[in-house]
Amino acid sequence: MLKEKANKPLIIAIAEPSEILREGLRSMLIKSQLRYEAFYFNELEEIAEYHLRKKFSLAIISPLLIINRVRLFSDIKERCPGVTWIAIQSIYFDSQISGLFHDTILLYDNSENIVNKLKKLHEKAESALSYEPTSVLSDRETEVLQHLASGLSNKEIADILNISVNTVITHRKNITQKTGIKTVSGLTIFAISQGLIKP
Repeated sequence: MLKEKANKPLIIAIAEPSEILREGLRSMLIKSQLRYEAFYFNELEEIAEYHLRKKFSLAIISPLLIINRVRLFSDIKERCPGVTWIAIQSIYFDSQISGLFHDTILLYDNSENIVNKLKKLHEKAESALSYEPTSVLSDRETEVLQHLASGLSNKEIADILNISVNTVITHRKNITQKTGIKTVSGLTIFAISQGLIKP
């Protein structure tokens, strides 16, 4: 189901420990013609918590924050579906780190190129979100997701819905395939973000 496209501001989460780089990004965004809201974080964990309250479509992250924390970063990405992750690269990082991001802003990029990149990524993210994710799920899959996100086991869900455990497992596989989210915590965040359960 297509949503009506609204002219929403670009909502950006920025996690960069360097005050100089943070202020440079802030200054560049102020001078740009973008309609945006930017939120600044010192730690990765704050981003996932904030995403529950205020959905953002772009996250600009210093790869320095994910060195030796790749697993945490992967979990945060899963808990924030629909977010485009951008590395602000000031030094070289190996392919394992850089491969975790959708795109990269280089330290020596000029502000016009950065703004154009952000606009394109925002348009891409908006078009990806122009379909209502829950409309892809069947009514039964939505019910299974609600119970799963509420902390029920496969057997408990099967008993409540009067279906077999195998059918619940099949619905879970379909939900994972359709949403692209594999973990229960990620599916719970998705269910909250779609208003299927209360936080």
